[in-house]
Amino acid sequence: MLAIDELLKYITNSSPGIKRLRLTNKGLIEAASKPQLLEDLEISRSPRSYSRQTLEVIGRSCPLLTTFKYNGSWQRFYKHRGTNEDALAIAETMHGLRQLQLFGNAVTNDGLAKILDCCPHLESLDLRDCFNLNLGGDLEIRCSKQIKRLQLPEDCPDDDSESTESFGAYEFRCFTMYI
Repeated sequence: MLAIDELLKYITNSSPGIKRLRLTNKGLIEAASKPQLLEDLEISRSPRSYSRQTLEVIGRSCPLLTTFKYNGSWQRFYKHRGTNEDALAIAETMHGLRQLQLFGNAVTNDGLAKILDCCPHLESLDLRDCFNLNLGGDLEIRCSKQIKRLQLPEDCPDDDSESTESFGAYEFRCFTMYI
């Protein structure tokens, strides 16, 4: 039986024209560096998150990337010290992004500002559960002017009016009230 990493290598080596890929396991740098036509990439991080170097390799290897979802939902129940390593790697290498999802990321205001500076085509930005952000003032105004679809850190994890989020053996419900 092939290991997941071997299977990813096989898929990317035999399908250089692949345009959509979702990865949840290690071997990401080698797998993502092959398909140069990739437009849409989703990575769901395990507790061992990927490094800045991994994101930089993805950005340089996939010049047509327009949608990037980098989800750390396992972090959503813990507030971590803010870090901008992910944001800086994205800002420096993924200039053509139109949609970016940083669900559960430790990005701060400085990292978000850098993304806004370097990704001029960004239309959709999902910052749900990015609790190190303190949106207000100039940054909030800038987001509202530059981004057509903005999801804020406090927004419900699902677009539905009622959603269920699983976390291990626990289940959390999110309700949206309209008054």
